[in-house]
Amino acid sequence: MTIRTNINIPNRRQERVRSLFIKIHNDLFKIDQHIFHTENELNLVEEYVIILEDRRFFYHNGFDIRSILRELLKIINIKIFFKLKGGASTIDMQFVRTITGYKKKTFSRKTYEIFLAYIINHRYSKRDILYSYMHHAYLGTRLTGIEQAAKKTYNKKVSELSDFESAMVASMLLSPQPLVQTARWYIRAKRRATYAMRLRKTIE
Repeated sequence: MTIRTNINIPNRRQERVRSLFIKIHNDLFKIDQHIFHTENELNLVEEYVIILEDRRFFYHNGFDIRSILRELLKIINIKIFFKLKGGASTIDMQFVRTITGYKKKTFSRKTYEIFLAYIINHRYSKRDILYSYMHHAYLGTRLTGIEQAAKKTYNKKVSELSDFESAMVASMLLSPQPLVQTARWYIRAKRRATYAMRLRKTIE
């Protein structure tokens, strides 16, 4: 006797696709929970973050082809006439990474990161993405966001920071502040802050 059933047993590919859609939905929901909206003008720290991390932030849709190509050239070690600086991650991608907590540096993870960054660019304004990232970015031990960093480092609000102090806080994205400041950390952060200040003058 043959028993017929209408139960559809999905194959592995269907399961993977379904899992991916669930993952995308969950990650976008998580990002949405961490979005802050603002109409404030850029503060100095944010300006320096753009200068140091993603100068084309307002001109791309979450990922920057130029930065990706530059990173590929660095990976395959092609020597050209000038030194290649900077990474492939945009501010949007860094925000995605910060909120989702994905840290693995694999090609599939980077592709997924780019995909989410592209989506949030069509859901939120650039200003809101940057503002939200500045409130969640890891800047050192027990330091989340630029307000905490400004308070601990200079006992000031972000709006009260000097030009140099703002550049120092922005530099903490690459050089997070240790629990106890060391001379080595300060020199590294100061070097990056000074570079940012010099670069800002050329842009102006």
